[in-house]
Amino acid sequence: MKCPKCHFENSGGAKFCNECGHNLREPIEILPIDYSKPHSYTPKFLAEKILSSRSSIEGERKLITVLFADVVNYTNMSEKLDPEEVHQVMDGCFRIIMDLIHKYEGTINQFTGDGVMALFGAPIAHEDHAQKACYAALEIQRALKNYNKELKNKFGINFQMRIGLNSGTVVVGNIGDDLRMDYTADGDTTNLAARMESLAEPGTTYVTQETFKLTEGLFEFEGLGEKKVKGKNKPVLVYKVLSAKDVYRPRLGQERQVYSEMVGRATELNRLELQVLKLINGEGSVVNIIGEAGIGKSRLVAELKRRDTMKRVALLEGKAISIGRNLSFHPIIDLLKHWTRIREDDSESLASNKLETAIRRVCAEDMDEVFPFVATLMKIRLSGKYAQRVQGIEGEALENLILKNVRQLLIKASELAHLVIVIEDLHWADISSIDLLESLFRLAETHKILFVNVVRPGYKETGDRIREIIKKVLPAHCIEIMLQPLDEKMSEILINNMLNIRGFPHSIVDQIVQRSGGNPFFIEEVVRSFVDEGAIVAKANAFEITEKINTMKIPNTISDVVMARIDRLEHKTRDLLKVASVIGRTFFYKILTEVAKTIEDIDSRLSYLKEIQFIRERRRMEEIEYLFKHALAQEAAYDSILLQRRKELHLKVADSIEKVFKERLHEFYGMLAYHYSRGEDEDKAEDYLIKASGKL
Repeated sequence: MKCPKCHFENSGGAKFCNECGHNLREPIEILPIDYSKPHSYTPKFLAEKILSSRSSIEGERKLITVLFADVVNYTNMSEKLDPEEVHQVMDGCFRIIMDLIHKYEGTINQFTGDGVMALFGAPIAHEDHAQKACYAALEIQRALKNYNKELKNKFGINFQMRIGLNSGTVVVGNIGDDLRMDYTADGDTTNLAARMESLAEPGTTYVTQETFKLTEGLFEFEGLGEKKVKGKNKPVLVYKVLSAKDVYRPRLGQERQVYSEMVGRATELNRLELQVLKLINGEGSVVNIIGEAGIGKSRLVAELKRRDTMKRVALLEGKAISIGRNLSFHPIIDLLKHWTRIREDDSESLASNKLETAIRRVCAEDMDEVFPFVATLMKIRLSGKYAQRVQGIEGEALENLILKNVRQLLIKASELAHLVIVIEDLHWADISSIDLLESLFRLAETHKILFVNVVRPGYKETGDRIREIIKKVLPAHCIEIMLQPLDEKMSEILINNMLNIRGFPHSIVDQIVQRSGGNPFFIEEVVRSFVDEGAIVAKANAFEITEKINTMKIPNTISDVVMARIDRLEHKTRDLLKVASVIGRTFFYKILTEVAKTIEDIDSRLSYLKEIQFIRERRRMEEIEYLFKHALAQEAAYDSILLQRRKELHLKVADSIEKVFKERLHEFYGMLAYHYSRGEDEDKAEDYLIKASGKL
């Protein structure tokens, strides 16, 4: 069978091209996508993003996780069943897979007759794409077990799927023409995901070492050792995903070999603890802890929990998750589960008993009223008198009664103990949770309750909305703690705390500080990547440096975080940022406007990028110059550009420098040599390199 993509001649039974990995089977017919409906083949928010940024995804390099799922013994099933029955079986299967992939914000790239290919982290970047892919795979396998029971009874068949995952860099974008456009991902990452699927046992999910490293702290795995994979010269490490770990955990990062005490946050921690002391004295409040990803918000809360002051209060914790916009009341439900110690694997009756016991302990006299509505919020099935209490109540009336009884529960709890309620990642909450919380926050005026909201800036419908409302409605009870990047001194202390290497080269320390921009997570991940990649090795309870220290690249974890921020930008602003990244860590205003002529309203876009702290402005050489706040942000934006497009932009930058600064070109010889070299104009690169060296 000849591959339509690379024209390689494959064997007749091949599923994927042995040369380029292209899927050789014809895709099944897919119904047209209705982008106006929120629960169509593509979630509405993602469809709108794709439609609004069509030009921006013509081609990009992205770090993603690819999922392949394939039916076991599809040919045998097709021979046994009537074609109409096969269609019915596969239709049910695809609906299960489709719903769960979209639940975890994946994009279905392709349906084949007996399988699915999906992308997590494209077209919109997610810093936790590997986690989402693993969660989706586990839920798909769990749902298909139940589906298999149904099919056994109806058709007498055993229905199972294999799933394979791999994480890495791919080229993603639109292929086709104006009449037919598909969004696809190409590269070795995609091919290896397909190989994992073909290796997997029926009913299981296999992942590569790349996916394992990104998720090892969140899931239980079985190491399967090295496996020979077609198309690879060396065997690859393979892991089987067993289950998700049932832990209450921080969202970013994992503790791996290196650790530091919290650095540079003493003032913020003291302000936060002061609010707890005020609570103990009877004064409630709402504290918003605000900062970009990795700046140390969750760490600040973790340090507060270690203070002796917290022994005098009752702590309730809830957490929104990155797929939370699709999950009604998730942070509230999570908080209640944490309070009642309800586990994910608890049966419905056990969960109901735990909730009933917890509510009875707090407000026994209101049990018959509070329990049925709180249980309804938590989607716990009711029976007897509790079911009768909510029977026939729907819509707004039901929402009002749920709010009333959640409020009553918190009021009664605050009468027994001072309450500290922490909600992490509130920017990811659904709108129903935001509406409910707006009402609950008012309790801080009159009751012994301290709300601590952990949010990122730049989420207008959730985090930003909550902040504005609290400042307006509760000005006397609102405290904002804005976490800023660490300064150079604190950054160096953090690095030294993590490594404690005698004689650690100051040039390397300075490089980490400058590249990370004072973001603690970025600093920690760069240091951990040095350890993981062997640039720093542990020997006799100490760390030593190896020659690899000078060849390290940006860790994938940071690139994921930065690209998730970049992808949230309006597409013209995103394009402008990418053009700027080609110019360099610093870039002159005149050069940027010359290279990015096709992007309108550049000044307002630059102002916005300054406002959200992607770039800073300064004057140099009597010119307006901008600086990427994080060198890692510049690198992530640059790495996302296709190689051919990079070359074109480098040549445009060089040409613009020659035009704009022609009267003082000698000041830019080195820069011109760099850009012509990157643009592969070797003659001009050599010419300017010679001039820069002073030989002419």
